[in-house]
Amino acid sequence: MRVGLIGVGLLGSAVAERLVKAEHDVRAYDLDPDRLRQASELGAQPVTSAPEAVAGCEAVLTCLPDGKAVLALAREPGLFEAFSPGCVWIDLTTCAPREACSLASLGATAHVSVLDAPISGGSALVRRGGALVLVGGEEGAFASVRTLLGDLSSRVRYLGPSGSGATAKLVSNLVLGLNRLALAEGLALAESTGLDATEMLTLLQESAAYSRVMDVKGARMAERRFEEPEARLRQHLKDVELILALGQEHEQALPVSSLHAELLREAVRCGRGDLDNAAVIEALRSSSEPSASSQGEPRS
Repeated sequence: MRVGLIGVGLLGSAVAERLVKAEHDVRAYDLDPDRLRQASELGAQPVTSAPEAVAGCEAVLTCLPDGKAVLALAREPGLFEAFSPGCVWIDLTTCAPREACSLASLGATAHVSVLDAPISGGSALVRRGGALVLVGGEEGAFASVRTLLGDLSSRVRYLGPSGSGATAKLVSNLVLGLNRLALAEGLALAESTGLDATEMLTLLQESAAYSRVMDVKGARMAERRFEEPEARLRQHLKDVELILALGQEHEQALPVSSLHAELLREAVRCGRGDLDNAAVIEALRSSSEPSASSQGEPRS
């Protein structure tokens, strides 16, 4: 199948790798020339514009930073005109449900079916084919690209009308993010008492407190390995902001997520936004360190 792919960052490059391995003809476009070169090395054919990526394709996938970027792309002159009849737009971006519905409406006006299909799982999990794809939109459009999505991941779930996939992804990210935060707080406490973080992680993995996030992020936290991110911290802050907005829209209090957002904002302010999202532990470590003004003060 000829597939257009717009956006080949961390997640998009993993998507490109999966599709090329499944022998799809992937036309890739990104504003960043370095990312395009990397996509070419993976086996995708780089193109010079979004309409060129779309032209002649049976499906188009977008993997962009946020919903605003996706809607801006949809409003680019000539984009929808470049779609072939029957081509389905599959948006993998994590965005607000209302943004997903807006994109679907724009597509309907241009006679293009749009699916919101955000991916639950980082780039490493996508490369292994184990991520979860959460799909909302027209069921007929989903059926027409079900095989393609199966090549992307062994786990694909259709959830209902437009916006359903986006909503489920935010709920999933809420729970995942708080699991990660709970692990970070536990390891930070262990360290502050003098326990070895790596040994404590092993103990937690054997205990009733176990969660899969320990396997994925625990070693990074214990060893302070945040470079070469699988998912950037600033991107998760964006997701938590969307989660809080969704809660406000539906009058659902989210007090723990509100605190999580503050810790993530502090991490970004301290220059950790482009690190792996496991670096949230550094915000907790920093808050437990004595301030410069208190160092050297006599204890009462």
